[in-house]
Parts: sequence; C-alpha cells; structure tokens
Amino acid sequence: ADIYKLVNNNTNIKKVSSDAAERWKLMKAYLNFAIPEKKIIKRLTFSDFYNSMEYYNKDKKGYNISLIILEFIHMLNKGDFDLAINKIEAIEKYYYRHLNEPGKNSREKQFFKLIKVLVASGYNSDMARENGQKYVDKLMEKNQHEPFTDPEIIPYEHLWDIMLDNVEKNKEVIVLG
Repeated sequence: ADIYKLVNNNTNIKKVSSDAAERWKLMKAYLNFAIPEKKIIKRLTFSDFYNSMEYYNKDKKGYNISLIILEFIHMLNKGDFDLAINKIEAIEKYYYRHLNEPGKNSREKQFFKLIKVLVASGYNSDMARENGQKYVDKLMEKNQHEPFTDPEIIPYEHLWDIMLDNVEKNKEVIVLG
C-alpha cells in the first residue's frame, strides 16, 4: 500500500504507458482486498473496470485471468458465495483455453486447484486450508512470482491466505446476520 501510494502520488505516473497504468489500476484493486481496512477503493464496479482496461481485455496469455480472479475474490468478500461459483466457471474456461499448456503456467495451475478446493470444501476455510496445503507447497516449490511479468498481482500463496481470511469473516457475518 505504501509503494502504491508513492507511485500514485508521483507526478510522472501520467507519463507511463497505458499498459503500465492499467497494471497499477489492477494492483490498486487487489490491494483493496488484501488490506480492506485501508479502503483503497470506495466502490468497485466491474463493468467500469472491464471497460476501462483495454490491454487486459485483449490479452489472452494470462493477465486477463487477473480480472476474473479479482471478481471472484470480490464475490467472496461480499459473501456472495453462489455468485462466486459463476466466476469459477469463467476461470475454468479461461484456464483450459489459455493456460493449459504442458510445462507452462505452473503457479496458475496450482492456484486454480486451490480455488476449486475452496469451492469443494463448501467455503469452509479450515477444511480448504487443510485440503489445499499440498497445492500451496507446490506453489512454494515453483518459480517465485515476479511483479508485472505474469498474472500474479499478489503472490498466489498470499492471495490464498487473504481469500481464506475473507471467507471466514464473511461466513461469520452471514451466520450472525
């Protein structure tokens, strides 16, 4: 969040390419879920988000999956677990169409398996954490994440923890509400 703030306050941000500007916009949206207490984005509207992200909408080599994952996380964050399942279908379709080459996208493959574990566990974060540990271990074995060079805005192992924490918080709210 501190780095994003420095970048956003830098007067030269207006001079970066539109592709780089879109990546920073996506980073801002991910930070909104990673550190919700900062309330980085007051209201996230995905139709506006998709329409304004020209580069990501054209890309079919990985970055586009970041938008779909972000929308999935948004649904989890709102406690809309049924709507999140619709995003699983979009993630799965994208995955099999663009990321399923043998020997490539190994971290994306492991993260996709983690998402499926979460849904299969009925959004039980404890069960998902236990059943997904083997995929987290495989993530740790794979090449490390390099910002802006692949679809990982936040390293997948951290994103997994964020998702589980959000699911746990939102399940409590739904049960109490």
